[in-house]
Amino acid sequence: MGNGSGLGKVTRPRRATTSFLGLLVIFSFVLGQAAYAAGPSLTMGKATEPAAAPAAVGSLDEGGVTLDFIAAGPYTYDHVTGVGGAFNDRTISKNNGVVESLEGGDFACGDRVVFFTAITVEPDAGSGSVELDYTYDGETTSGSPVGFDDLISASVNTGDSGNKNLDGNESVTVNSEQFITAGKDRLETSIQVDGVDAGDQIILRMVVELYCDPNPGNVTGNIQSTLDAARVVGGKTINSGQQTIPLKPGDFMRHPKGGPHYDGALDEDTWVAISGYGPTKATVIDGGELFGRSR
Repeated sequence: MGNGSGLGKVTRPRRATTSFLGLLVIFSFVLGQAAYAAGPSLTMGKATEPAAAPAAVGSLDEGGVTLDFIAAGPYTYDHVTGVGGAFNDRTISKNNGVVESLEGGDFACGDRVVFFTAITVEPDAGSGSVELDYTYDGETTSGSPVGFDDLISASVNTGDSGNKNLDGNESVTVNSEQFITAGKDRLETSIQVDGVDAGDQIILRMVVELYCDPNPGNVTGNIQSTLDAARVVGGKTINSGQQTIPLKPGDFMRHPKGGPHYDGALDEDTWVAISGYGPTKATVIDGGELFGRSR
């Protein structure tokens, strides 16, 4: 009887559908996730902000970088090879430190001269790269043909106690170097330092060759070396100011014996006075007479 099923009860096939309650739960979960991704959400009646994105890698703050351009003490390294010298704790000394000016009597034509730049980064300044522009004069301020003509090398001064908190990712690249004769003779170079991180102090080392014209004549004026400008790579200018190291007048520079010069040296060294305005001193090199005779 009934529907002919023999069970006395009507049965219907089960539908493959989700209950209204299940749909409501899923819909609520999706809406909640979307709201969290888009902005603040309400939790226990209180608005909460999503976590801030981490700072971008390479966002070095130019305001947190300071630069100190200085020369190695002339008696702290080998003038033929350019090996030696250190910034360390910035002790001012010709014999065991650094100097803010150079004197011609401490150098010979063809010597290699060592310079440093201390790159100091504040603890919260981020990380990135810096580029520094230098000019090494190829003649004196009065136009005498004595100056710097070649950048021999640029590197991190490894083993220097002035380096702080380095992790080994630091590197140095010479981006450009050119000797310019238009106008005033000068050597211009741009050097990039990578791996500059918050809290670092990196000692950049530069070795430059000193040149003298074979017949320089009466040499007067200063030979200037200058840190002209600096910037964060991909960022803004570092406020370094223009930092200059002079090779001062009123002293002497040695022409080695047998060199290509026309000052009567023959088989002996000759000392060429670099003179300037104002009083200068006469220095007897070998303990002999102040004035001698030509031969």
